[in-house]
Amino acid sequence: MYVDEFDCYNPDSFADMYTVYRKFKIGTIFSAQTIGGLGSNRNLLLSNSPTKITFGNATTEETEWWMNEFGKRREWKVGYSYEKSNGEYDDKLSGPEWTWVDHMKLGKIQGLKFKTIIYKIKNNKGKNVVNYGTVDFLESKYKTPHKTKKYNFSKYVTAVENSDEKEEKAKWNPKKVKFTADERGDINPIQTDTTDSSYFFDNEDAISFNLGNNKPQ
Repeated sequence: MYVDEFDCYNPDSFADMYTVYRKFKIGTIFSAQTIGGLGSNRNLLLSNSPTKITFGNATTEETEWWMNEFGKRREWKVGYSYEKSNGEYDDKLSGPEWTWVDHMKLGKIQGLKFKTIIYKIKNNKGKNVVNYGTVDFLESKYKTPHKTKKYNFSKYVTAVENSDEKEEKAKWNPKKVKFTADERGDINPIQTDTTDSSYFFDNEDAISFNLGNNKPQ
């Protein structure tokens, strides 16, 4: 399910789709102008969205949120010594340190170019992957109207019965008559088709019908 301009709808009504509808194999993709427009269930929506994408152009507060969301990575950090006598850096490195640094700085997030994004996904091993990406507009062939598809969700819930579905009665076909044998193994050549009957046999409370006027007696 795709929801564009998510903040224009009622974000709180989508909370169950992220927590319950997953068992129905329903995936949800939504886009919003700001993180603040996700409503009171913002934390619930964001925590159930392992894939996140930003185009930048956000406020300082939201850019800081994206920087923290993209997380940190480990890398070596070393120091350089500067020689004032010749105005050059020394070739010797000092103070090497294996430290944590931000995946994306504030300046990188704010300075994204047009059609450039930063994404965060999880790989098959469950590890977060953060990197740059490029996007483009959809081609016209993807904008053509498509036929509406209907899904029967009642098959996933055994306790729910679909009242709209009517049981189809087997139609009598004279070319496909199956003769049944009696208790002695004899086959009666004259048999009655009871597939469309609404009365019971061998029952004192049975209702008999006059097929001429279709009225109960």
